[in-house]
Amino acid sequence: MKNISKIIFFIFYDLLFILLFLLYLPVYLKRGKITAAALKEKLGLLPLRLEESIWIQVVSVGEVNLVGTLIHRLREKYSLPIVVSTTTLTGNMLAKKKFESTAHVIFFPFDLFFVLRTVIRRLNPKIFIAVETEIWPHVFSVLHERGIPSVIVNGRISRKAFQQYRIIKPCISRVLRTCSAVGVQNELYRQRFLQIGCPPEKTAVSGNMKFESIGVNEARRKDFLSRYTPCLKPHGEFLLVAGSTHAPEEELLVRIYQDIIKSEAGVGLCVAPRHIERVPELEKKIAALGFPTVRMSRITEPPEERCVFLLDTIGQLRYLYSLADACFVGGSMGAHGGQNILEPLYFSKPTCFGYSMENFQDVKERVLEKGAGIQVANTEELRKVLLQFVRDTALRENLRAKCRVVFEEEKKSLTHNMEIIQRHLDPVIGKNEI
Repeated sequence: MKNISKIIFFIFYDLLFILLFLLYLPVYLKRGKITAAALKEKLGLLPLRLEESIWIQVVSVGEVNLVGTLIHRLREKYSLPIVVSTTTLTGNMLAKKKFESTAHVIFFPFDLFFVLRTVIRRLNPKIFIAVETEIWPHVFSVLHERGIPSVIVNGRISRKAFQQYRIIKPCISRVLRTCSAVGVQNELYRQRFLQIGCPPEKTAVSGNMKFESIGVNEARRKDFLSRYTPCLKPHGEFLLVAGSTHAPEEELLVRIYQDIIKSEAGVGLCVAPRHIERVPELEKKIAALGFPTVRMSRITEPPEERCVFLLDTIGQLRYLYSLADACFVGGSMGAHGGQNILEPLYFSKPTCFGYSMENFQDVKERVLEKGAGIQVANTEELRKVLLQFVRDTALRENLRAKCRVVFEEEKKSLTHNMEIIQRHLDPVIGKNEI
């Protein structure tokens, strides 16, 4: 009876998958979300064949950045080739750039039996590692039938996904029972996995690897500080940095800055828009508010008059955060869902952010739980907090100390997730360590 229900489930699943694929393919092609080369790989036509491998599945840019330290640890421990599959084009491009010499990068195949059979034959994975919320019925089922362990690490289920999974709990629980282990970020997510049918003995809190995913090139950081400190802080000014901003956050911040400098001398402001192509637009808007702007790519010496600095280059925001005295992280005062608050916190910078943080809900909750950052509900609260950052030395020191506590506690997460992987990988490969 179980086999019959399983067959019916997968027939229905495959038909639905193919139907949705045919409906959305023209849209994806038109919007540039998929290419012919990506489609070819998603259908299982891979350009590589391996005798064995470790297969890691991530979705997009955020998860690609997350697994860098995990890949490094796996390469230290095992001699197996590593394959990173991504779902999106942007994630694939970043993965190829970051892991050019450390992993094979492919597109994640369509979750169809005939596709997966080809992919597994080409990759010969000894383990499948799904990052965060990657629950694929055919993948887990086919791997389980072939005796290949599959684990979820850094697991999380958002509130929206949880509500959707509860509706199809019988199907999801069937999938999760074939998974070897699930390591989740916190107790809330563990409870959500349990409530959708994940076996308790397979589920454990292993921590959030995002806190260990920030890689800083110290040589580049020193070069950055050497070049920009004399220009942005020639007399030891207090530097406010607003990172990853969206409209209309820049105008809000400049207006607040106008108020701050009325009572506080020696305060500078640097704005780093999320999309640098908006820099010309921001130059006009900020000029209309009474401030000249200086692009950081053009700085050679300290400006002669008070101005607003604009970061107009890619890949330098984290180094700018390290130069700051206090930070605001944008994308959070509107409907954008927030941006990564971990980078300024990594450097123990007093940091605030807005009410919209859906994209980083798990990180936000951890940071607020430990009091390592401040969330504001509106523009007036943002004004008060930024002024406090400038004036209150004790507040800044308190926040710095709590930042260090958060990162120290979360350092164990990579070790815990590695332990889960090793527990299931070692028996399969006979502890084939370097």
